[in-house]
Amino acid sequence: MCRNIRGARAWSIRSVDRNDTVVNLSTRATFITNFLPPYRVDLFRELVSHPELDVRILALAQSEETRDWKAGRDVDLPLSTLRGRHLYSRRFEFPLHLSRDVSMTLGAQRPDVIVIGGWDQPAYWAAARFARRFRVPLVLWNGSTNASRVRNGRIFDAARRWLVRQSSAYVAYGSLARDYLTDLGAEVERVHVSTNTVNVREIGERVARVRAAPGFVEERRRFPNLLAVFVGRLVSLKRLDIVIDALARVGSPEVGLLVVGDGRLRAELEARAHHLGVTVRFEGFKEPEDVDRYRALADIAVIPSDREAWGLVVNEALAAGLYALASDRVGSGRDLLDSEQRGAVVAPNDLQAWADVLEKTRRNRNAIVSARDSRSVWALQELSIARAADGIVEAVDDARRRGSRR
Repeated sequence: MCRNIRGARAWSIRSVDRNDTVVNLSTRATFITNFLPPYRVDLFRELVSHPELDVRILALAQSEETRDWKAGRDVDLPLSTLRGRHLYSRRFEFPLHLSRDVSMTLGAQRPDVIVIGGWDQPAYWAAARFARRFRVPLVLWNGSTNASRVRNGRIFDAARRWLVRQSSAYVAYGSLARDYLTDLGAEVERVHVSTNTVNVREIGERVARVRAAPGFVEERRRFPNLLAVFVGRLVSLKRLDIVIDALARVGSPEVGLLVVGDGRLRAELEARAHHLGVTVRFEGFKEPEDVDRYRALADIAVIPSDREAWGLVVNEALAAGLYALASDRVGSGRDLLDSEQRGAVVAPNDLQAWADVLEKTRRNRNAIVSARDSRSVWALQELSIARAADGIVEAVDDARRRGSRR
């Protein structure tokens, strides 16, 4: 039986008992993820509240070394954390979780569908083997793109292709992640796009309150005319250095930068900005709800990453009404910045390209600020948690109907 929920196709499974009474059966879906960051909590709440899903969440860790957030430990969700050891490679900026009891836990939960959050952890492969052995439909939730993958080569590609073959359906963060799955052999009709997102409505509302607060206009006058904000870890792959160098090349006191985040490169980047004489303020790490004050002050957001599977900071920037400048290796760039009203995509590691786009933005500052409300409205409509959940529900439905690949 099909019915519409928020405009998306939903499903229910019916059986008839001996008294000819129709009984609705929820699909037991187990989601396996690295850990539960704050921005995922609202999405899982939406999934848990779905009337035809019985959701369980298995986390491989409570947090990760490079994540300073207060991770979702005491949330009202059916969440369990597996036992195991946790390692981190600074060279590859990569966490490794050696989790125990994956198969035993899945056996106890007896899911109808298993959803794995990628292929970068041994637990995902253990879950795939469990699904194959017991004929449980598998959904691969993928954010990787051809540009963001960390490891290349025949062996890694062959392993990914095997996992794709074992999956009955797929969830892709966006069009680049979808294309990567089809390159690995996924049938396009099995790939369901669930735009990776956060609670954009909360961000938009918090930023609006900050901008409307007494004294905000006076505070904003203390900053340069065009103010950019960078939100993220201060590590090499984020390439904040190229934005600092581009500011120096622009050479205008009318352009400044707020840096919200921390990391092992902070002292080096502060010294670089001081040496070049550019206006950069390092604010350190802030909890997500506190970052919105800096977005309220800013006019544009910069996301210069050398590798970024999606880049949720683009969603957050648009929700705040900011114009976004992102490297073309940021996965969300193709889908979210395809309009000149919302932002621009810049060639990665190209200093002159970043200097040119910052200068162009400086000249167009008034037009960019005047379109702030329209960007925020677009983000709140197109990047909602409800829409993201609908794509995942469709994938679980598809996998359940198709059955196991074995």
